[in-house]
Amino acid sequence: MVDGGAWEVADAAYDGNGLVPADIYASVYLDDGPHGRVYRSTDQGQSWGEVFPLGGNLVVTAPAHLSVWDVKQDYAKASGDSSGVWTTASAGLDWSHGSSIEASERGWTGVSSWAYGKNLYHIANTIRAGGRLWLTSSFVWKSTNGGDTWTSAFTQRLANTSPPRWSSRGIDNSSPMAIAKAGGWLFAGWADLGVWRSPDGGQSWESSNDSALTNLGGVGWDGHGGNAYALVADPSGNGHVWATNGPRATATNVIRSTAEGAPGSWVKATSSASTAFADTFVSALAIDPSSAPGSRVVYAVAAGRLYRSSDDGQSFGLACDCDGGVQVAAVSGSLVLAGGEAGLFKSVDGGSSFTRIASATFPPEASTSLTLLKQRRWVGPHAIVIDGSHYAVASYGDGSTSAADRGVLVSSDGGVTWTVSLRDGFSQGLIRDG
Repeated sequence: MVDGGAWEVADAAYDGNGLVPADIYASVYLDDGPHGRVYRSTDQGQSWGEVFPLGGNLVVTAPAHLSVWDVKQDYAKASGDSSGVWTTASAGLDWSHGSSIEASERGWTGVSSWAYGKNLYHIANTIRAGGRLWLTSSFVWKSTNGGDTWTSAFTQRLANTSPPRWSSRGIDNSSPMAIAKAGGWLFAGWADLGVWRSPDGGQSWESSNDSALTNLGGVGWDGHGGNAYALVADPSGNGHVWATNGPRATATNVIRSTAEGAPGSWVKATSSASTAFADTFVSALAIDPSSAPGSRVVYAVAAGRLYRSSDDGQSFGLACDCDGGVQVAAVSGSLVLAGGEAGLFKSVDGGSSFTRIASATFPPEASTSLTLLKQRRWVGPHAIVIDGSHYAVASYGDGSTSAADRGVLVSSDGGVTWTVSLRDGFSQGLIRDG
């Protein structure tokens, strides 16, 4: 191994003798290409020689028996033919290639490059001979044939379901950004996973991501994912659902379904405002429960501004510029509250006009970068609940539990005065009971 060059160690393994190993292997990535190298040392790391022209994660299954998982591959291209596990029984003199990763299970993603990614965090084998191999990429996979093919350890498809529905095996690496329920359906929105729906209370899920709404300029998820940061469903159970979705968190749209969010039923909403919310960061949706089913009043927060629809979310117009710094909203009849890093704004005439309230409690903060917005980490109101003249706001602070005037704040006089109910600078969510 040549020192002084630009390289990084991907993994290391030895022959099982932890005191004085006969062979030590190291996998590195170099500047001269995406695949890296595997090196072997027979003198406890004093000197090294190259034994394989691809890098990756390493597993030693027996003396002189080494498996290399080639991870820095673009599996969507022809070069992906070399992906998968390579093995040697001669300490690197001869190598054999198992099946390409294209022959392995892909889970609910449906695409190998997204199921396995371009980087793996670890690969390991069970102690007993002939045991299983385990690897983690974005998800957990297992192999019972030495790595030739892999099957999911995190999800399973329900038989005889179309579109396919999937249930978890208990190992998950994702958290929903939004959840809504109406009728017999539960809806969830995720970053990267997009919009999903469940007919059985969350026991199984099916994807509802349309290619035309999750691609931008011909590049995107092709229906296999998206970015859904907000969801609301009509409480009447008429099957109307609104969501945000798009190829990136900062390139989303408001979409609407009148068929319980079924795949292929989504339609993009329009905006008549000079600054449209198409292909931008749409952070929140809110529905006025007192408006009539079929012609609901729906609010959308996009690029820091509040938009209003009076035609069931089919088209929107600008309701409040709000200094370009609101990210969430709540509505109850003619009362509308919107908040974010710009502070807290209130309307008592159904969104026709807004005034800033409680400036001392919710002072304007610096604008939030798109990177932090994607992580939902702006300083200020993060969630708002309205119960008559009683308001509650979860106000995110600096990430400390002692941040002054940050946490859950409540008002019982229409927002004139506020008290801290829970001091916690991490506060980001609230939900009303009933």
